[in-house]
Amino acid sequence: MLKRKVTAFMDQWIRTKEKKCLVVQGARQTGKTYIIERFAEDNYEELVEINFKQLPSAMDIFSGDLTVDNMVMAMRFRFPEKKITPGKTLIFLDEIQECQEAITSLKFWAIDNRYDVIVSGSLLGIDYKRASSYPVGYVDYLKMYGVDFEEVDKIQRSLLQGYLYDIAHYATAEEKVKAEKCYLSLAKQLLDKENHKFQYKEIEHGGRAQKYYSSVEWLLRADMVQLCKLVTDVRFDLDDYARDDFFRAYTTDLSLLMAMKDFSLKQHIVENTLAGKSKGGIYECSI
Repeated sequence: MLKRKVTAFMDQWIRTKEKKCLVVQGARQTGKTYIIERFAEDNYEELVEINFKQLPSAMDIFSGDLTVDNMVMAMRFRFPEKKITPGKTLIFLDEIQECQEAITSLKFWAIDNRYDVIVSGSLLGIDYKRASSYPVGYVDYLKMYGVDFEEVDKIQRSLLQGYLYDIAHYATAEEKVKAEKCYLSLAKQLLDKENHKFQYKEIEHGGRAQKYYSSVEWLLRADMVQLCKLVTDVRFDLDDYARDDFFRAYTTDLSLLMAMKDFSLKQHIVENTLAGKSKGGIYECSI
């Protein structure tokens, strides 16, 4: 199995006696499902995996009383081949952002503490606000990013299209076009100019924060960008001195920044001939 940096965190989580539910966050195609399935193989006798996109009818498990006994009974009815034994079974709820009541149920799994529960999904930063009762204080968070080695051009462009699909699918009607424009402007912001400060005029002529800042926040909550804000003083807590109107924005996956440009950029990187404006932006994003 490809050793990922998150494995150490998960190994520590499983050894915790009074463990909370583990929420694995991250953008699509970062390997969340794969790493959780391999973790289950190594540490549990059985895995009950529910992917709410693949099996939307499984939302019925959470449509009644959200007691653990009730939910386990519903799981046993749907998956009769599974024993679902405390301490020996991992319950894995994938693409959980599709089922708001499953998100609410995490509080009750954590309080009961008989079963280990890991959940995963892209754009959880967006959907937590829509949950009828988000389980604040009953979950631990693990943020996953893409693997940090080079990919081939075809895969990068396919991933970029998938990210744009997520914007079209999950963003509100008001934000869809604006969020896509903001995201695709990152290549200009970081690779085509000396000053890497995020500038709304690079999104469109005359672009302003009043129109686009909410779209930048949407991308941030969706784990598609990271912001590096200017601080007016280097003191604790830095957030208190951060300026919301002066920041740089980076893709969470460097390969997607590559996919926004033509293939010549990758050729320069491979041949170590990259110079000028692009070089600084790529180095900043990789850090």
